[in-house]
Amino acid sequence: MNRQVLTYRVPSDLTWKDSKFQKEYNDVLHIAATPTLHESINENLRIYQWLKSPLLTINPLLEEVQGKAWSGQKNQMRQYLEISQILRNRWESSSQADVRMRKHILSFEKNRKELIYTIRLLKELRLDNVFSTLVDKSDEELLLHDIMSEMRDDIRPVEWEKQLLSNPAYFSRIVKEFLQQNSKTKNNLHQFNVGEEEQINDRVEASLSKRKIVLHGFYFITPLQEYFFKHLEQQFELIFVNYYDELLPHTYETVERFLWKDEVPWSASFNEPAVQHPYSVQLLEGIEGRQFHSFKEEELGKVTVYSNMLEFLSKEREVREREKDEKYEHFVSCRGGEIREQLYYAGLIEKKAPSLIDYPIGRFLFELHNLYTEQKTPHNNSSVIEKVLKPDVLQRLFNSGHLYVDGKDGSKINMSMYTKQLDQLLPYFYLGEGFLDGREAQFLTIEEWLEKINFLIEEKMRWESFRPLPAGRVHRLHGRPLEQLSYFKVSIEDMKVIQQGLLMIGRMVHQLFEVETDVRIGEHLEKLKTYVSVSAEEKRHEEEVVLLKDLMMKLGELKDETLKFSLLDIMDGLRFYLQSGLQSYDDEEEMIDKVGALFVADGMAFKQKRNIHLGFTDADALPMSTKYKIWPLSSKTIDELSVFRSELHLFKELKDLSGAITRYLLYTLLIGADDVRISYVRNLETGYDLDMAYYFKVANFIEEPLNLKNEEIDSTEKKDDISLPDFKDRLLIDEANQCPQRATFSYILNDFGTYSSRFHQQLLYKKMLRSVYHTFKNWEKTEMYLSCLYPQLSGAYKKLILQEVKNEVAQYPRQDDRYKIENVSYNGSLKKFRLFYNSPNLTTDSLANPGNHCRFCEFLEICREGHYAIDDEK
Repeated sequence: MNRQVLTYRVPSDLTWKDSKFQKEYNDVLHIAATPTLHESINENLRIYQWLKSPLLTINPLLEEVQGKAWSGQKNQMRQYLEISQILRNRWESSSQADVRMRKHILSFEKNRKELIYTIRLLKELRLDNVFSTLVDKSDEELLLHDIMSEMRDDIRPVEWEKQLLSNPAYFSRIVKEFLQQNSKTKNNLHQFNVGEEEQINDRVEASLSKRKIVLHGFYFITPLQEYFFKHLEQQFELIFVNYYDELLPHTYETVERFLWKDEVPWSASFNEPAVQHPYSVQLLEGIEGRQFHSFKEEELGKVTVYSNMLEFLSKEREVREREKDEKYEHFVSCRGGEIREQLYYAGLIEKKAPSLIDYPIGRFLFELHNLYTEQKTPHNNSSVIEKVLKPDVLQRLFNSGHLYVDGKDGSKINMSMYTKQLDQLLPYFYLGEGFLDGREAQFLTIEEWLEKINFLIEEKMRWESFRPLPAGRVHRLHGRPLEQLSYFKVSIEDMKVIQQGLLMIGRMVHQLFEVETDVRIGEHLEKLKTYVSVSAEEKRHEEEVVLLKDLMMKLGELKDETLKFSLLDIMDGLRFYLQSGLQSYDDEEEMIDKVGALFVADGMAFKQKRNIHLGFTDADALPMSTKYKIWPLSSKTIDELSVFRSELHLFKELKDLSGAITRYLLYTLLIGADDVRISYVRNLETGYDLDMAYYFKVANFIEEPLNLKNEEIDSTEKKDDISLPDFKDRLLIDEANQCPQRATFSYILNDFGTYSSRFHQQLLYKKMLRSVYHTFKNWEKTEMYLSCLYPQLSGAYKKLILQEVKNEVAQYPRQDDRYKIENVSYNGSLKKFRLFYNSPNLTTDSLANPGNHCRFCEFLEICREGHYAIDDEK
C-alpha cells in the first residue's frame, strides 16, 4: 500500500513550526473524514493559518467523483419512486394466499431508505452484476434482485476508476470542479481554505504537486471510502493523520485496527507534553486498567444525575441563562432520536443541517401529504386509501403559519391565530365508541369535521334564539353552563373561521391528491409551489421569504418529466424527502440520529471554545451501537461479495469496534477540554431506572444527585403586587374561595372555568345528568340530549354513570328553586353543574391554595404550586 500514518496527541503537534506535519505536509491537499472535523479545523485556521492547502471533506468529494447526475436529489427521488412503483405492481399481482411474499413487500416498503442505500452501494462498488449471479439467495434477496432488474439503468455512477488510473490530471480536475461548483452555490470558498475563485486552479495544482494527499481523522473507514483510496493510492501517496498515543492501546484500538498498525509506516508529528483535563486522565484509568501518575485521588470526577427530562431541561435553561455572557458551552448528547429532537427544540443544541420538516413550511407540506395514507395487510386483496384528517395533523397545519383563508375585508387570515380555539374544539371530535364505519373514531374525514362543527354552531344558535342573554360574563356563567365544555366555549364566529380553514384544506386535497391517473412528479410539484407562493406573499420577514424561495428551488430540482408514477408513491416520496431527506454520501447526520452526537468529539480539540457538557451518559446509551446498513443482504451473501470486494469486511469491523470507537471519542472529547460537566437522566420515555455508563463507573466517577432549592415566597410582597379580580357573583366567589389562583386564571384566560380534558368532562357529564333531569323530568330525554353533547364518552360509560345517577336521585331527591341575577331568572338545578368540591382552608402565604382538590382544576399543568394527588401515593 502506498500509505503511511502520521500521529498526534494534541493539535499543537500539528501546528508547531518544528513538527513533521509543518515541515512536510502543511501544503498538501487536506481531506477531513467528517464535517465536524472540517468545521473545527476551519474555525482554528481563522486564528492561526497552519494549513496552506485546500481543505475538503471526503463524502461530498465522493459525490463529485460519482457524478452529479448519480448523486443528485433528483435521481435519488426517481429511484425511490421506481422502487415504490415496482413494489406496488408486485403487491397488485401477488395472490392473496401468498401471505409470505406480501409480508416481504410490506417490509421492503417500510425500509425503502435502507433499500436505496444497498442498491446504490452495490452499483458504486460495481457489485450489482456479481450479486445477480449469486445462487442460493434468500426470499428477500430474490425480491431485491428482481427490483434491481426492473429499475431503469440509464443513470449510473461515473466510471471514474479507469480515468483516475489513466489520466494523472483527472483527480485534479475533479477537485477544481468541486470547488468551483461550491463557489457558485455557497459563495464562500473560505470554508475550503481557498481565498477567491480565481485562486482555485493554482491552489489545487500546488497542493497536489508533491503527489501526496493528507487524509485526516479516519478512525474508521467505510467500504466505499476504502474502494476509493485503493484507486487513489495508485496516483498519490496517502498520509493518514490521526490522534494516537502508543501508551494507550485500548483507547486507540480503533485507530490501530482501521489504519493498518504494523502494516504501513507510522510516525509521530511531534511529541509536545500535553496538558490534559483531569476527567480525561481519570477516564483513562477505567479504559486502560492502570493508574496514571498525573491523577490525584481528591480530583474524582462528578456525574450529575437528573431524575427526569423535565428536570434536566429546566436546569439546563437556567444554567444557559445565567452563564450566557460568561462562557459558551458545547452540549454533546450521547443519545440521538427523540432526545436529540427535544434538545434541539429546547435550544440546547444546534442542528448543522436541519431537515425541511424543522421549518414551518416544510412541516405544512409534510402534513398535507399525511392527509391521504395507504393501508395494506398481507391477508387483504387490495390496499385501502384512508382520506382522513387526524386531530394532531390538523393542529400542525394550523400551527405551521402557512394555512390562509380569505377574510371579510379581502385580507388573508392566518389560521395560526385560531390554534387555541381549535384546541378547545378537539375533544368533541374524539368519538367514545372507538370505531366509525370501520375506522378508528378520531380519524374523521374533512366532511365529517365540517358536519360536526355545524352541529355545534346550530346548537349554540338554538340557545341564542331560545333565550338571549344580557351581556356580561356573569350571565353567561349562569345561563350557558355548557360553556364549561371547551368546545361550547368557542364563539360561533370563530367556529365559522375554523370551518373556512377546513374547507381550504379540502380544496387543497382535491387539487393535489384526487387524481386517478399516474402523474409526473413535476406536475405535482407545480401545484405545491402555488401554496408556497401564497405564503411567500403573506410573509413579512425577509428570512422567511428567503427560506420559502429556497424551498421552491429545491422542489424544482426534484422534477423529472420523463416518467409517471402513482400519486400515492409521489406523496410518500415527498413525505420522506421533507422529513429526513434523501440518502446522501455524507450520512453522518443519520449516524448521529441513531447513536447520538458523540461524533462531534473528533474536532472538539481544534475549537477555540472548549467548555463541554457531556449529557445522557447512561449505560443504555454507551457504548454506542453500530449496525450493518446493507439490508436485506445476509451475512452469507456479504461474505460471498467480499471475495470480489474485500472492502465490504469493513462493515463487520465497524460493528465489532463500536465499543472501541466509543472509548476513542470519549477520550478525544475530554482530553483538550477547558471545562467539563457530565450528566445523565435516570428516567426517560425509552428507559427507567437508568444507571451511569460503565466507562465512568469503572473509572470511579461519583454520582451527584441534583439538589433543587425551593424558592421561598414572600407572601407580603405577593399580596402587594397582585390584586384579585372583583368576584361579586356567588359562583365566582365559590371558585375564589376554593383557590384564588384558579379563579384568577379562569377570569383572565376563559372568563370562567372551561374544561377540555376527558377527566374533567366525565365529571361534568355526571353532574349534568342530575341537573338536566331536574329540568326535563324524564330520563330518556335527558340521556338522548346529553349523548349528542358528549360524543367523546363511550356508550358503556354513559350507561354506567346514568344508572349511578338514577340511584342517587331516587335515594336523595331534590328540587332546586329558580334564582335571579340582575332580575334575570335562572334554573336552580343548573347551579350545581360546577367542579367545586369541599373547600379547603385557605392559606395566607400564597395566592394558590394547593391540595387534593387541585385535580379538579383545569389549570393544574401550568400552576407552579399545583398538587398532584398521585404524589400522595408514593
